[in-house]
Amino acid sequence: MIKNMIFDMGNVVVRWDPEAILKHFTADPKQIEILKEVIFRSKEWLMLDQGILNEKEVTEILCKRLETEELKEQCKEILKHGLKYMPVFPETEKWIQQLKQNGYSIYVLSNTSKVFYEYIQKQPVWQYFNGAILSYQEKLVKPDPRIYEVLCQRYQLNPQECCFFDDRKENIDAAISYGMKGFVFEIQNIKELKEKVKQVGI
Repeated sequence: MIKNMIFDMGNVVVRWDPEAILKHFTADPKQIEILKEVIFRSKEWLMLDQGILNEKEVTEILCKRLETEELKEQCKEILKHGLKYMPVFPETEKWIQQLKQNGYSIYVLSNTSKVFYEYIQKQPVWQYFNGAILSYQEKLVKPDPRIYEVLCQRYQLNPQECCFFDDRKENIDAAISYGMKGFVFEIQNIKELKEKVKQVGI
């Protein structure tokens, strides 16, 4: 019997769209492409989620790769404020609220940074979560099986009583291998997803 519903954040609870974020800082297509490559496709960006580097360290490293002062300033602003432009999906928030009302415990399991956490915990959707495991705090990222183990041990969850939603198949596969139910999440197909989870008794 499923008792616990576990949600990823990016493109599950909130919209993760680097280009949309960058458009809040510049309208120049060339600058957008440069910043996308330097920031969001860098190994340092991943290291933020892993908790290996902090925001200040990443900012210093990435700014050195940019040629103009304008781009450097944009980079600083994006790293400081960019993750605020990740709106919560109303459809997901409504579903989480319904699940909570129906007696399920709701958890977060997400590869994310401190900057994003400081943003999302201030959003109304955060009130519905019973707990959260965030990669930057644990120094572990999905699909490492250890991060699923941390979730279950910390909150005393039985994997067989858990259902996990993530936008990446490899993360779902890891959850299933650990003993959970799991579904790849696509916001445009949320109605179909709800029907699928009903078939497993949710």
